[in-house]
Amino acid sequence: SASWGLGQVLGTNIASLGYPSEETFYKEMCESEAKQLEAMIKFLQVNNLIGLANNQKWASFAEAYNGPNYKINNYDVKLAAAYNKFS
Repeated sequence: SASWGLGQVLGTNIASLGYPSEETFYKEMCESEAKQLEAMIKFLQVNNLIGLANNQKWASFAEAYNGPNYKINNYDVKLAAAYNKFS
């Protein structure tokens, strides 16, 4: 499955995010960054990741978002650094 948009949402998530078809999802991802952001927010909501981010549980967030190999690319460390930089 391909990943799309700002949040790199996998196409395998289309149904769980409420998109009626692959074509609708594709068109929205090509339409605008705003639509890409909406897809990412839907993904965060559907997968209960907003609470992890709000509570700065970066390792748990990174594992849920990127999978069990998140440590290879230090996603949790990068998330914490970005949060600290922009807070």
